[in-house]
Amino acid sequence: MDLKNGNITIGELLAYPPAKAILSREFPLMIHHPLAGRAKGMTLNMAIRLAGDALPRQKREAVLEQLRRA
Repeated sequence: MDLKNGNITIGELLAYPPAKAILSREFPLMIHHPLAGRAKGMTLNMAIRLAGDALPRQKREAVLEQLRRA
């Protein structure tokens, strides 16, 4: 999947079933959170920045690679 250098939106990721499956598996609380709908216009880069240290680099890189391959 083309992540558009991180400028793809969360909404675009969630609209693509393989990417949604990855995000649901890796971040189930985020995907099913009542406020998740508000993040749909946010870019992937912005979401990563907001996650900060709560998202370890190793996990971030692993998920990004899975999304690229989706």
